[in-house]
Order: sequence, then structure tokens, then C-alpha cells
Amino acid sequence: MKICRLPVPAPKPPPPITYTIAPGFDQKFEDDFRELFTSRLKGDEDFGSELWSAMANVKWIHEDDPEETRIHRGFRSAGSMIASMLGKGDYIDWYCSGPYETVSEYIAEKMAAKGWRYEVDGEGSDI
Repeated sequence: MKICRLPVPAPKPPPPITYTIAPGFDQKFEDDFRELFTSRLKGDEDFGSELWSAMANVKWIHEDDPEETRIHRGFRSAGSMIASMLGKGDYIDWYCSGPYETVSEYIAEKMAAKGWRYEVDGEGSDI
């Protein structure tokens, strides 16, 4: 007796990494963040932990409208944004990868040049 085997279909590739955000200053924050840090991140993935720390539970405020531009990322959202910047992985790859609510001087200075300052537990940046 002959056994017939049906061909097994090739596995489907994973869907592209997507990340959705609200328009307005949320979009501006993401655009500025990506512009400033994506190339360094792609050259040094360890930098992702520093980026995660600078986003997780940190309020970013833009000088154009300080009363209305309080941009905030949670732990998962921060991780998703980094994975999206790299074009691979998922939020869990970056989740708690560094100390939360910690903005390095390097990131604070770069963001300040784009009009952003940060606030952590009511304490703001002097930059």
C-alpha cells in the first residue's frame, strides 16, 4: 500500500512591525525621536535600553505648547517604538531593559535641540 502525502505549505512570514500613534504632537515626538536616534540605535542595539529608559513613564513637553503637549509612553509602548525603529522584534525585547524614568544627558540635550523637555514625577529638565 502506497501512502500519499500532501505538500505542506510554507510558513507565512510574520506581519510587518506596526506601531500606531495619535496625530499632532504625539506624531511630532515620534518623528523627532526617530530622526535623532534611529541611526545610532541600528549601529548599537544596546542603546535601545537607554532609549527605553528615556521614554518609559517620562512626560515629554514641547516648547510650542507646553500646556497641551504632554507626551507619555508606557513600558510596552516604549518597547514597541524601539522595535519599530529597529524594524525587528517586539515590545517584550525592550520591556524593562533599563531603569524607567531615567533620561540620559545625551538624549535630553538632543531632544532639547528639537524643543522638547522632560518631566519625571513633577521634576523637569533644566535643558
